[in-house]
Parts: sequence; C-alpha cells; structure tokens
Amino acid sequence: MAEMTEFPFEISPMFEGERIRKDDLYIELAGPKAHGFELVRAVSMDEIEDEKFTLIGKDISEMEEGSRSDYAMIYKIAGELVESDLEAIVERRNHDFQNYIQGYMHLNQRYDIWVRISKDAIKKGLNSFEQIAKATMMLFKNELPFIEKIEAVYITDSEEVQKQLNETMTIYEARDQRTRDLHDEDVDVFYGCTLCQSFAPTNVCVISPDRVSLCGAINWFDGRAAAKVDPEGPQFAIEKGECIDKIGGEYTGVNEKAVKLSGGEYDRIKLHSFFEYPHTSCCTHDTEIIVNREVVKIGDLVDSELNKERIKGNILSLREGKAVNEEYFLVQKLEAPEKLIKISTKSGLSITLTPDHKIPVDRIDGLKWIETEKLMVGDRILALKNLKIKGKVPYIIDFLPEDAHIIDNCIRDELKNKLKEKYRSLKKAYNALNLKQSQFYCTLSIETIKICCNDLNMSWNEVKKRFNKFSLRSIVEVNNPKITTDLMYIAGLIASDGAITKRGKYQYTITFVNTNKKLISAYEIYKKIFPERNLSIDLKDSVDSLIEGRPINYTGRSLHSLATDCYACSTSNPIFGLLLENLGIKVGENGDWNLHRLLSLSDELIASFIRGYFDGDGSVRLRVNKNWNEKWKSGEIYLAISDEKSAGHLQLLLK
Repeated sequence: MAEMTEFPFEISPMFEGERIRKDDLYIELAGPKAHGFELVRAVSMDEIEDEKFTLIGKDISEMEEGSRSDYAMIYKIAGELVESDLEAIVERRNHDFQNYIQGYMHLNQRYDIWVRISKDAIKKGLNSFEQIAKATMMLFKNELPFIEKIEAVYITDSEEVQKQLNETMTIYEARDQRTRDLHDEDVDVFYGCTLCQSFAPTNVCVISPDRVSLCGAINWFDGRAAAKVDPEGPQFAIEKGECIDKIGGEYTGVNEKAVKLSGGEYDRIKLHSFFEYPHTSCCTHDTEIIVNREVVKIGDLVDSELNKERIKGNILSLREGKAVNEEYFLVQKLEAPEKLIKISTKSGLSITLTPDHKIPVDRIDGLKWIETEKLMVGDRILALKNLKIKGKVPYIIDFLPEDAHIIDNCIRDELKNKLKEKYRSLKKAYNALNLKQSQFYCTLSIETIKICCNDLNMSWNEVKKRFNKFSLRSIVEVNNPKITTDLMYIAGLIASDGAITKRGKYQYTITFVNTNKKLISAYEIYKKIFPERNLSIDLKDSVDSLIEGRPINYTGRSLHSLATDCYACSTSNPIFGLLLENLGIKVGENGDWNLHRLLSLSDELIASFIRGYFDGDGSVRLRVNKNWNEKWKSGEIYLAISDEKSAGHLQLLLK
C-alpha cells in the first residue's frame, strides 16, 4: 500500500460529481477546445521506477489564470498480476480517482478527457501537476492492489501531446479490434460498469462483445479482466440468463441487474434496440431531438447547457416502446471518432452514426441488427412509425411580445380597483410596482398586466383567456382567443403557396396566390377569424404574379401569359404575421423555416395545418408498376417545399 502524503487538497469520494464552472475556473486542460488523452501501459517490473513523476511542458504555477492547455496523462503499471488486458480498466479508473480530488474536475476518457482546476484549489496550495500525479498514483496502488509499481508522465507541451496522441490512437484501435470477431451469442457472461453513476445515478452500462461501454473505453475483454482482479470494483460480471429477444438483445439476467443498478428506474433493457427499451447512446452534433416539445440539434442543446450550474428540461425518449417525455439533468460533449457514416433514406431523412453502431434492417431472412459500415444500398431500415406527443392548444396572446397592448376596459378597471384596495391609493401602487399612471390611461401592455397579476396573486394563465382585441401598431380583433383549426388551415395555405413580408418591427403583409378559385373562397375563412381586417382579392392575368421569382402556371407560350387565371389575396395584419412567424413559417426571401415549432401543438391543429399545406402545394399521383397488371396502381401523395430541413420536419409532423 502506498504511503499517505500531505496534499494541499482533500481526497474523498464525496467530491465525485463536483463541477467547476466558468467563474470558478483557474485553468482548463484538454476538453472540446484543445487536445488531450490518457493512457495506461502494462510493462515489466524492471521498466518502472516506482512513483516516479515526469512533466513535459509547463507546470500549473507557470500557467496564467483563465488559460487553456493541451494535456496528456500516461501511466506505466507493473505487477505479478498485471497484464495488457487490464490497461483499459486501469485507464478508466483515472477518471474515478482524479474526481476524488477537491477542486479538480475530470470528465470523459481516452482522447476526450476534459479537466478543470478551480481557483480555490490554487489558493489552497495546488501549484504543480506532480501533486495531482502523486495523489492519483497513491489511489491506484491503494484501490488496485495488483498494481505493485506505477510511474506517471504528464504532458502539457502541445507539440508533444499531438505526437503522442497519434501513437496512442493506434493502441486504442488495437484494443477495439480484438472484440470484432466475438459476438454476444459466443459468451455466457456480460459485464457491467458503474463508473458514470457519480454523474448519472440511474445510468445502466452493460458491456457485451457486440457493445462496448457507453464511454467507448471498455470492451468485453477489459470488463472480464477487471472483474477477475477486482471482483468488488466498478466492473463486474452479469450472467446473461435466458435470451428473450435475440435481435434486440434482451436477456433475463441483464433485466434483473438493470433493476438493481438503476434503483428501480429500469426493469428492461434491449442492448441493440434504438426504439424499444433502449440502452443509453450518444448522438452527433446535428442529430435532431425533441426537447420541451421543440426540435433542436443535440449539439446546440449541449452547448447551451454545458456550463450552467443547474440544467433541467424534458426530452422525448422511448420507454416500453412508447414515446414519453423524461427529465434530463446532465449533458456531456465528446469528440467524435475520425470516421462517421451518414445514412440517407428514400424519404429524404438522414442520420450520422459511428461505423460499429447497429441499426435494425428488414432483410429477406428477417429483421437483422447490422453495423452501419456493413449496410448496403437498398436495405430497408426501421423507423418510428407514429410519434405521439401530448400537444397543446395555445392562445394567440402566447405568441405576442410583451409590448403588445390589450384593449379591454374591464380588465383595466378590475386591476386598478384591486391595486387601490391593496395599496390604499393608485399612486402608491404605481410607485410600488415601478409603473406609471400613463400606462393605465387607455390600453394595457401585456407586460403591465403580468406585473399586476403577479402582485395581486391572479393567475395569468386564466386572465389571458379573456382577451381577443389587441393593439400592435394597429387594432386587431379575433373571434376566438385560442388558436383554432380554421386558423391553422389558413396558416398551411400561406406556408405552401403564400408569402409574408415584413417592414419595420411589426408591419406584416400576408399574401396567398393560387389558380384554384375554390381555395380563394376557402381563404375567406380569414374574415371570420379577423372580422375587422381588410382582405383584398385580385385577379392576375399576367406573369407579374410570382412566387419566389417564378411565374404562376407559366406555359412557355408567351412571356406574359398564364395557362389559367391566377388569384391573389392580400392583407395587412401585425398579429397574424407575428403568429405565423412564431409558428415557424418563413418571412421574407431571407427568412428561415422552423416548422418543427408546430410539434408543440395538438394533433388536431397540426392536421389542419397539413390539410391547408396539401391543398396549397400538395399532389396525388397514381403510378402503374411495369411489372404489375395495369389495374394494380399505387397511390403516392406529395408535399413540396424548397427547404430540405423543413421537408424532414413535415415528415415528422405527419407522424
């Protein structure tokens, strides 16, 4: 056992999970904006000088506060029981032991390590990497008694880190190569790992020949070696038990262990299923996920949450084969491997995966889980058929800015009376709430009403249901304060064959152009929704009617002729324009489509939008397959949109 040494920091498992935020940061090592790695090598006893430390590059005392540096940690270990199979296991424990050090945060593994040292640790006397290395080596020898000798080399010189990293990558690859010819059905025992539970308490990590650990650092051989030399350690054997689902990778032994490891959070796990009882996985930066009922790129979510003290939100996940919203509380950012494979489907959707990631494929001989790099053009991959999200029916006011005004004398008088009753006079009330008397003369802004409701303990969610007349540069009255199916149908028509232009902050002009007179008649639903807004309908008889620069139904016979009459409806409406923009419909030539925002709406509202979109720019085609009898036809339905990302979002809405 290594001797206890005095260190300028406390060492205890209680510091696992400690986060060092930006304001507390002294220096950052490796991580997403620098290079780094950690490596353990098994050598013979005579190749090591026990507990020797070597530093190549600057020490902590030579680094400036707030700086960032490349960082590598290399350990040599020796002992009678030490073998090369243990390298990855000991390497992974570096994460475990270094997080025992107060004021030192270690994340991830292999070439993804990310280390931060706090200002407080520096104040207490941490000034050298040797102190960190000595403490880590002491923990290795105390906790892993099969290590009889250990030596450490730390590197902060960028050129040397890069040189060593290139050599280290070949070592990682050689480790991973060992398991590629061994499969789940060839063994009776899998292995579990609990190292990540210091950050994710209910995490369940099962390691099989066909699935490495979630961190990517431990394969089946590593797990076997670790469980052999340290049966009470964080890696342990899991009896497979009876096979329930060979394709999905579900076993009775794994399920029983999942209950214990997750504290009852999970009772079923399919090792190779992405859709039903899935095992935890990582995604690439541009993978779209549904968070708080909105589609976002996972990379954008991680970047926005990474340095926050506390994170909280709801992410759409799969539980028992059903889509459910679950709370997330931790995000991590790892460096992608050198090789990634992008899969594109006939429907236009795509996903980027690591080469060894397995996905379900419908082959002639049945459902197969195939590694991405072994897929063939023409393979039929499985996808979620129905996406069930509990949507909502919002109010128009939910989409309006705080400076929009409400025209409602009743609410104005009610608030004034209640404020006077509480504060004895309106002057005292205005002073207490930092409001002005002029704000109550005629109309009230949404911001003012919210301030008053909060002070008077009135529910804003109830009060807002009363408003149907708004002022935003001009007065707009609606027949229903809720978002209705009629309104969403009109929104679909505009998204497909219309245009929205915006001048200034809130001046919107909405136009719908089509050759189908019935659709123009349907568009008069608009008058029922906004009874006091003017709506012009014009018959266009020249090529001047354009959508994104192209003539409507131009036949080529004449530069100034149309195949049929073309109708154009136009209205100016700041409330409707804001609503359409906030729903994700493109505004102006340089605007963006964000149709994923519609996912938060109820199924009925989404269906009405799709109906309007199809009526405006959809089509149905009957196709005869040349190998079939002519009476057998297949029907195809098309929705057209110029933006590829939004085409994918339309598909998502259809689910």
